[in-house]
Amino acid sequence: MKRNAITPLLDERSRNGTWLALTQGLSAHDELNFGWAHAGKTPGNPNGAPPNMSGVDGSGQAVNNAANQYSVGYKHRFQDKHVATYVVYTDLRNSDYAHYALGVSGHGIVTRNKDGDGAVFSGYDAKAVSVGLTYDF
Repeated sequence: MKRNAITPLLDERSRNGTWLALTQGLSAHDELNFGWAHAGKTPGNPNGAPPNMSGVDGSGQAVNNAANQYSVGYKHRFQDKHVATYVVYTDLRNSDYAHYALGVSGHGIVTRNKDGDGAVFSGYDAKAVSVGLTYDF
């Protein structure tokens, strides 16, 4: 991903990203899924960026803001093959100055803070479980 920033020290958007997903069939109706997402380090950190968990501000610097997310899921399709149920566990691990969040796509509650007070902190890790039912038509 590439952004044309005024200066690289303020560029928090340009980075390499990776997504790897593996699915293992367990039976005709069941599968196990594994996923790994990686957001690479960016050239900079904008002024006014959130401080890290130690309260250190990395504004206008090249900081470690990479992140990894690890997921494991189980899916079961019912006899008619249209209805399925799933459960997914994910573990998001932000580096010292990364502030990626879970739930921002509208699936679940957004988790971006340290103490549940609405404050954003870089370096905060988040874990979540998602359970659902799908109907394919």
